[in-house]
Amino acid sequence: MEAGVIEGGRILFALCLGLSWMNSALHVLNTTSMPYSRGIGLPPNPWQRVAGLVLAGLVFLATLFAWAVRWQELWAGLMVLGCIVLIQLWERKGWRGDTVLRLGKYSPSGSALAGYTVATLVAPSLGLPIEQAGWEGACGVMASAWFVSGWKKWSRSGMRWLSTQNTGLLVAERTYLGPRPLRDARRWLVTKPWLLGMMGVLGLLLEIAGIAFCIPDLRWAYAITVVALLGFTLLFLGYFEPEWALVMIALAWVT
Repeated sequence: MEAGVIEGGRILFALCLGLSWMNSALHVLNTTSMPYSRGIGLPPNPWQRVAGLVLAGLVFLATLFAWAVRWQELWAGLMVLGCIVLIQLWERKGWRGDTVLRLGKYSPSGSALAGYTVATLVAPSLGLPIEQAGWEGACGVMASAWFVSGWKKWSRSGMRWLSTQNTGLLVAERTYLGPRPLRDARRWLVTKPWLLGMMGVLGLLLEIAGIAFCIPDLRWAYAITVVALLGFTLLFLGYFEPEWALVMIALAWVT
């Protein structure tokens, strides 16, 4: 694909990278409450921090645009990755100890871009189309991420991960949050052990099946299934992970 031409999947993938950066940027400001909580609590005298974020944001947007239109794509991609790493380091610095690190901090689109970049560097020596190889590398990274997530749950917890007590506790923790109908639905769910067990089994199987994302003909089916899973997770567990859903759609679209 020639420079300056941007297809829909690439645009969506670039938006995912923007979401990844923005997620950490908002947490840089949100240092008066726990990570991942609602709202933004500005620290005292935030203007120096805001000015730094504006400058960093402009640099990030410029490099992201350059990557999206394929202008010096390799260097632009490396700079986008650098911007994401730096904003995450800044985010972690604002919390006591290793709070953010222990809670988990990841960038699925950034990881996929790293896979894309490595694959484009290797492709010429293997006689493969460069951009196609890059997207296959990105898909491989996401397939591995889902598979390893499921495998680690099983290898470390085994049947305990699938227990209704484990899944029920995750749901019960959210029965006091959200609109009344949603709270009622969560309370109803925790009284149905067979549904809780099914949730645990299906969720684990879906993650382990992530390796299917390596197969082009299965990508759309797996991506749509992931979107459905994350929608269910948002409703009943309260976790809002739009980047994970959108990056799967973007990669299925672009390949």
